[in-house]
Amino acid sequence: MSRVVPLGMPKLRGNSDVIRSVMFTGALKAGCAVSSDTKPSQQMNVVPFDGTKFFGFAVSDLDNTRGVTGVVRKAEAVCLRVKEGEVLAEGNGFAVDNATGELVPIGAADSTPVSGDIEELDITGLDENSNEIPNCVLVNVYGGLAPAGSSGGVLSVNGQTGAVTLDATSVGAVEEAPENGAPHGRQDAGWVEVAPKSAAPKPQASEQPSETSKNQAKPKK
Repeated sequence: MSRVVPLGMPKLRGNSDVIRSVMFTGALKAGCAVSSDTKPSQQMNVVPFDGTKFFGFAVSDLDNTRGVTGVVRKAEAVCLRVKEGEVLAEGNGFAVDNATGELVPIGAADSTPVSGDIEELDITGLDENSNEIPNCVLVNVYGGLAPAGSSGGVLSVNGQTGAVTLDATSVGAVEEAPENGAPHGRQDAGWVEVAPKSAAPKPQASEQPSETSKNQAKPKK
């Protein structure tokens, strides 16, 4: 049986300041994204997510009588809804559907990528009416939207994006040719000829010290 976690709540709730109390307009669903609709000099107000002004995720303490709810913007292991039919993977990034505010894979049509990653799958969420919602996930939310073009994996390598090509110069390395020189006669600038390792050459016969020079070299007593 999967774990049951209130929707929008961190699995291990720590500091209470990770959840903000705000006013809301419209029918919000716990565990779904919300947008900000705050006007200057007015109290914070949120509305169901519409693909713009991402503000966070609604938590399960909705209260339609007083018109207030909680919104989590940054926390670990937050329980969120997954759009029906979508398949997510642990460790990947995620996006929110622009129409429902539920989670979908990054790159899904009509979605907005959120800064975060998926921690655990197959969680049962508990909504604002204490109903159990299957197939939810726990995610780590880092606040705000993911960078443009994010795929949920590595965004760049050595400062390059897209189809990345690296060579020795790109990573500050120098290739060394084999001891017999560059392979197949290569003389590329990237190759450095390395002299073969061998023992120091023995002196030739003509270079051997004579007995006379040996005696002259000895210090006099």
